[in-house]
Amino acid sequence: MFEVKIIFFSILREKLNLREIFIECGENTSIHGVIEILMRKINFEDYDLSKCMIAVNEDYVDDNYLIKNGDEIAIIPPVSGGSDFL
Repeated sequence: MFEVKIIFFSILREKLNLREIFIECGENTSIHGVIEILMRKINFEDYDLSKCMIAVNEDYVDDNYLIKNGDEIAIIPPVSGGSDFL
């Protein structure tokens, strides 16, 4: 097990009133798995996280990316927000 840092941006940061959170993950945890862990910790029912871009260590990745110890994950909502995000 290891910890990764999750950083929230833009309207997501404002609405959650949360800049960052640390979560524990195991070996072979994908971005998809990270999102599932986050959804158990934080109520995202008002937000469609599938519309967000995910970056790891400042590089965009897809849901299958396997995280590593020390990774920093950014969740970036659509720039314009959009009515279908909230």
